[in-house]
Amino acid sequence: MPKREKDTPELLRHLVRMQEAGLPWLQSLQMWRDACRRPRQVQDAEHLMAAVRTGQSLTEALGQGGWMGEPLQALSRAGEASGTWASQMNQWLMRHEQQVRRWRQVRSALAYPLLVLLLAGAVLVGVLNWVLPVFESLYRSLNAELPWATRALLALNAAWTEAGWLLWPVPFLWGTAWVAGWRHPAWRTRLERWLWRSPWLGLWWQMHLEALWCGLLSQLLQAGLDWRAALALAGPATASPWMAAASAQMGRDLGLGHALATAMAAGNRRGRVRLGRDLFSPTLVQWVHAGEAAGTLPSMLSQWSQLQSEAMTQQWQLATRLLEPLLMGVLGLGMGWLVLALYLPVMQMGQWL
Repeated sequence: MPKREKDTPELLRHLVRMQEAGLPWLQSLQMWRDACRRPRQVQDAEHLMAAVRTGQSLTEALGQGGWMGEPLQALSRAGEASGTWASQMNQWLMRHEQQVRRWRQVRSALAYPLLVLLLAGAVLVGVLNWVLPVFESLYRSLNAELPWATRALLALNAAWTEAGWLLWPVPFLWGTAWVAGWRHPAWRTRLERWLWRSPWLGLWWQMHLEALWCGLLSQLLQAGLDWRAALALAGPATASPWMAAASAQMGRDLGLGHALATAMAAGNRRGRVRLGRDLFSPTLVQWVHAGEAAGTLPSMLSQWSQLQSEAMTQQWQLATRLLEPLLMGVLGLGMGWLVLALYLPVMQMGQWL
């Protein structure tokens, strides 16, 4: 079954607008087909229309067509049953747009530092390949003791000449291995364990998973699903094997009569043993306890998801703002070292002669 979840937001926005206007599903899909310009989109729309004509619900048609994952199918199914489909999809679209906007901000913030690093690496390679050989022949003709900066630069050039070609595939191989390992369940568990145990990355990863988990769990509960069904969907939806396992265990604890806050505290104890870090922040556990006591837990979870998303965006922006001057300082020191290493022997040439 082909996956078309990248096009799902566009289709859902159209269907939400059409349902709010009072149009039936078949007519809404027909209007979407008429608005499509790419042949693949037209064919996909016709497949959805054919499935709806055979008596399938919209959720079944979208699920079989690869448009929705299991958590979104549960939301859609509950929305159709309760008559709140447009409201549920609007909430999902808002959360999806927030996530997309946050990742775009992160990518745009990291673009400049990465570009600076790339240009600095290109300058260093150019100096080692074309500038330094000219100076090296001059230094050898002097037959004098070279400064430490020049000797270090010559040693770096020798190492680059002998094994520099081996370094070019390293970033590509490292990235390929990381992506392949992240997609493999067993290796993803090991890689994520490393993420959880990292000081700063572990905190960011916890915030990221909490925002996803709390937002989806809140919406599933508001859609009318029971606790165990909501937890069974919210955990795997985070794409984290550790969070999925913790959600499954919490569902079993709730079946035994424990409160959600108690189950989360037990999950934190297991997380400290296996990962060296709490799966859920202590403040979130307190919020859940207060929400259970007040009967406003879905609302509290939604607020926590929003707060974590905003805090994570602010942390990334702060990190990138600090990264830029740090990189400029490192580059300034590196350029100064290159100039000193290249021209200090030339300035001392008069003494040697």
